[in-house]
Amino acid sequence: MMLHFNFFRPGWIWLAGLFLLFIGCTSSPFGADEIAPDHRSIQGFAKLQDTRHYQGIYVWLEGLNQGTRTNENGGFKITLPPEAQLPGVNSLDGTYKLYFFVANYKTATAQVAIRKGEFLYGEQDLDDKGFLRRPVTLVKILDIETRVEPKWARGNSTNPINVITSLQAVNDSVEVLYPNSIGGLIGGILFRSLETDKVYLEAADLGLERALVENVGTFPRSRRYIFSLDRLLVRLPVGNYEVVPYLFIQHPEVPEQLILSLGVNFDEISATYLNMPFQRKGGHFRVID
Repeated sequence: MMLHFNFFRPGWIWLAGLFLLFIGCTSSPFGADEIAPDHRSIQGFAKLQDTRHYQGIYVWLEGLNQGTRTNENGGFKITLPPEAQLPGVNSLDGTYKLYFFVANYKTATAQVAIRKGEFLYGEQDLDDKGFLRRPVTLVKILDIETRVEPKWARGNSTNPINVITSLQAVNDSVEVLYPNSIGGLIGGILFRSLETDKVYLEAADLGLERALVENVGTFPRSRRYIFSLDRLLVRLPVGNYEVVPYLFIQHPEVPEQLILSLGVNFDEISATYLNMPFQRKGGHFRVID
């Protein structure tokens, strides 16, 4: 005997309608509280005032030491970790600052509220969907440009090569720190391979705990580092490099924990220095056979 199912019987119509009602609602059809979305994440956009290159702005949430970087469009997302991963997060209550950091730009902040381990959408600088109400804009405070003379050399060259870094404040003077500086020179440089991203270090005598502090104004200042390829700590393979000067810009308004979260060590030059977000120009150098 063949069985026939009639999906158009009144009972089936009633059940289908009830199913559609459930999947189409964001609140309970029986008068219960609104079905809450996940309030453990926030999103937004940040940009730099003078360029369309928005990738790499460091976004850091105080209190939880949570950080991320913006994508090529300036977008970011921060998610609170689960209680098992960060004990105590579910009992957080208060207003916290969200920092937007690039070393040679003025640091910007936004305010977010957290209660019982969840962001409060619609409060402080968040809209009711967990997005920043408006994009954050960072304003440049210092121009940094490096040139290498000559721009290329053979790997076994004994000739001196000059790395000259020019600094110029955009408006107000900026305090710049050069660790391990000797005789007014830059205390160290980093070579980042443009082919492999590997980093090579070159520094003055790291045993000398010297630092030069300089107030840089709107009149350009230059500092240099001199090396020869045959006397580097590690020989550079043939290839193209970005030469990066080792210096820090003083930001009294930035929590020390933010800098530490980047893995940067003020006391010792290392590859982690490149975790510090900068907007630099120039510094290109090539090693040939």
